[in-house]
Amino acid sequence: MRVLILLDSLWIVALLVFGGLLYHEGARRAALKEDAARIRRELGLIEQALERAVESDPPPPGEGVPFEQLRDYFEGGPSRLREKGLDPFGHAYGPQRPGEPPGVPAASAERLREVAPPEFWAPYPAESP
Repeated sequence: MRVLILLDSLWIVALLVFGGLLYHEGARRAALKEDAARIRRELGLIEQALERAVESDPPPPGEGVPFEQLRDYFEGGPSRLREKGLDPFGHAYGPQRPGEPPGVPAASAERLREVAPPEFWAPYPAESP
């Protein structure tokens, strides 16, 4: 009888540990999905700021717009984006080119590849231009 109780207790502990592992993995994936969605929203903000910046002060043909010039044209968004041009992982979005959509920093796209395949990012390229 004692052996049966011990074995039952071990099974319960094993199930709890396994359940905890599954929960942790699910929570990690959910956090990565949220980061991917956040980057996608920020790409839209960058695109809008770029359009306003180009309308206000067009750059010479073939030249990009440094991120510093976009600061005045953001409407909302987190301060790390507006002030430093960084994504949630701390990677720079980099200079933007008029007429082209902003790109996902390559290191961030790689980190999120598990939860955000390349088609998730469309119409934004999965690398900074």
